[in-house]
Amino acid sequence: GVQTCALPILKVDCNHAQKLMMKYMDGLLSSEEAKKLNAHIRICPNCRSEFFVYDSIMENAEMIAHEKITAD
Repeated sequence: GVQTCALPILKVDCNHAQKLMMKYMDGLLSSEEAKKLNAHIRICPNCRSEFFVYDSIMENAEMIAHEKITAD
């Protein structure tokens, strides 16, 4: 059987990290998932750089949306 322990398993593979990033983009990431993603991007340079790309896209999208709202 699968062994369970009190501590959450923070080990996430790159594939899972990608899915978590997508959930982050959609604003659907739980705090538990955020911890897992955080732990992964700390140790994985590829996912870390990808995450920062997503993050900057998110910031730009918010600024664009904000500008459109305030343009009226």
